[in-house]
Amino acid sequence: FEYSEAIQISNHNLKLGILKSLLFLVSGTLLFAVQRLKKEHLRERFTLIILVSNIPMITLIFLSYASMTVWVFPMIIMIASLVFSKRRLLISTTVVAILTQLVIWLLKPELTVVINFYDYIVRIGLLITAFLIGSYVNKIYVEKFKENAYQIKFKNMSSVVSTDFVTINQENADIKINKLLSELGAFFEADRTYLFSINTDMDTMTYSNEWCQEGITHRIMPHTDAIQEIPLTQYSWWLEALSQNGFVYIENVSSMPEHMSNEKEQLIMQQVKSIISVPVEGSSGIQGFICIDAIASTKKWTNEDIEILKITSNLLADGLTKLKSEKEINFMAYFDNLTRLPNRFLFIDRVNQAIHLAKRTESCISVLFLDLDNFKSVNDTIGHKGGDHLLKEVALRLENAVRKSDTVSRFSGDEFMIMLNHITDPNDIPMIADKIMAVFQNPFEIDGQSFRVTASAGLSVYPIDGEDAEELIKNADNAMYQAKSNGKNQYALCTTDMKAEVQLSMSLSNDLYRALERDEFVVYYQPQIDLSSGTINGLEALIRWNHPERGMISPALFIPISEKNGTINKIGEWVLRTACAQNKRWQDMGLPPLVMAVNLSAIQFINPKIAENIACILEETGLNPKYLELEITETIAIKEVSFAEEILDKLKQIGISIAIDDFGIEYSSLSRLKMLPIDRIKIDIQFTQGIETNEKDRAITMVIINLAKSLGLNVLAEGVETRAQVDFLIQKLCDGVQGYYFHKPMPAEDVEKILLGR
Repeated sequence: FEYSEAIQISNHNLKLGILKSLLFLVSGTLLFAVQRLKKEHLRERFTLIILVSNIPMITLIFLSYASMTVWVFPMIIMIASLVFSKRRLLISTTVVAILTQLVIWLLKPELTVVINFYDYIVRIGLLITAFLIGSYVNKIYVEKFKENAYQIKFKNMSSVVSTDFVTINQENADIKINKLLSELGAFFEADRTYLFSINTDMDTMTYSNEWCQEGITHRIMPHTDAIQEIPLTQYSWWLEALSQNGFVYIENVSSMPEHMSNEKEQLIMQQVKSIISVPVEGSSGIQGFICIDAIASTKKWTNEDIEILKITSNLLADGLTKLKSEKEINFMAYFDNLTRLPNRFLFIDRVNQAIHLAKRTESCISVLFLDLDNFKSVNDTIGHKGGDHLLKEVALRLENAVRKSDTVSRFSGDEFMIMLNHITDPNDIPMIADKIMAVFQNPFEIDGQSFRVTASAGLSVYPIDGEDAEELIKNADNAMYQAKSNGKNQYALCTTDMKAEVQLSMSLSNDLYRALERDEFVVYYQPQIDLSSGTINGLEALIRWNHPERGMISPALFIPISEKNGTINKIGEWVLRTACAQNKRWQDMGLPPLVMAVNLSAIQFINPKIAENIACILEETGLNPKYLELEITETIAIKEVSFAEEILDKLKQIGISIAIDDFGIEYSSLSRLKMLPIDRIKIDIQFTQGIETNEKDRAITMVIINLAKSLGLNVLAEGVETRAQVDFLIQKLCDGVQGYYFHKPMPAEDVEKILLGR
């Protein structure tokens, strides 16, 4: 019986143990499952219920034989509750544990180990002590938890802002800054955040960016033109406080000092209750400042908050510095540093954009190419600094003379371009051009001196004169040079004839580079007649271009082009070498030695190695220098006397004779002329051909002949075509003539036949 009873008790205890274990397993499983709930408030609530309910359950189940240990179980749960961010579990655990002990104390079940009054008092005291310690530890933990959460939240915000500002540029700057302000507002749970940007050049600042919590009134309504430049003097006290303290913090606007009554009134009108501001500082000083308004209620800012706000403002400062650098780079790329006007690249872009718009609106645009006349004289008079000042004044006047939709650009040096946009009537263009040219009617005051400056301009019109910017500019440039050739201080419109002439000039310029290689040049020779004997005593070498497509081209057309594109030196050397070699060949044939005259262009003459080059050619061809005459124009001889005298002396030392061609068409200074080592004067064709009909031409011709005789110079008349002209020149004792009356320019073969008497 006893054995059977023991087995029954054992079975009962086993079943009871299994039930208890299942109860604990279910409780643990529920606790584990609850932790997977996504909603935090539900997870905390079920965790609280499960843990708290376990205290009386475990205490009562094991009360009969664990009175010394089970009562500590609530303390374990209390310690576990310290890791939770809220005190609800700690308080609930403590209350339930004490109530459980009170219930046991009151009921005193039979199987309970005898515990006296002091035991319960000690237990309850220990529970209370555990609660106090736990409460203190929990407080520290919660504060650390909040601090860590705050830091993590700040780092997340900083990471977002930093990453966002890596790609900041002029186009997305407002979007990026507004996003930073919204991040700040969300982080600090602010009502309104905004940025004031400072323009130090203008001593103004702008309320540039803003973010507001939903339901908060904007300082300035978005998508309006209400943003204005505010003088810095209005916020001088604010900027001074930012510089001195590194921030401005007004915890309660209503308690602001009396001397700030104006600022206080403005803030109250904007419903601001408290405000904080930190500067946005760059390398050049304060670039602006961030402000955060509290409107719903006052906000207390800690030192840590202010430091975080400063760190954020530094991120913004880095972004603004990048924007400033980008702006400066863009300015250097698209604007002129001196006048602050658009440069040629931006001008071309704007013209092309205007052309696209003009196509849609069926309007036209005009490009005006303007060049200051004789600007070099201004630099020579007042220096380049004064010249720069003048250019800035010209730029300002031109900008004021056109509409805002037009564009004034400094192209280079003293050249300006103006785009006249959206012109509905092309007949208005001359009127607009007159208005622009009128800016030069009044003198410019530079460094206390008055300067009268004129300009020449050319105009082209889209779509008549071109369908893109480059073509319009090119045609306007050509028209400007036409205005200069017409006497300067005027403008010229691009014409069909002008464009055809320019097109021909460009085509010939390109062909000139290959003409020598293709052996397209030939030299013609025109005999010169000695009037005293009637025989040929010299020849002038005249170049001709036998173009493969255009036929024979006059030097009057291609020589100026050659001087511009730089081919004149090689062409001139070729002519000189060919003429000297031909003259030597005739001499070697036994023909009477003649003087060969060869023209030197102004570009050839200023070549510092001209004398050495000619000496080499004479040596190469074997021609005696006394049979070579070099012809220079009157302009070359008179313009730079000291330089010309030096070069001519070198040529004379070689043994070459010098003649002045086209004499009389320029203003000649006789005092300068007598200083030059020249041998002959050639009377220009316009005076020779006027001998029969114009008394003035006869008088000028007589004066030139007498002048030459008095200076001991030989004189030759060009362009003689009639017997009457010959008789007059013989009567006036002219030494020689050259012209169609005797011989036209001809190839070497024809000259050779004449010299041989065939």
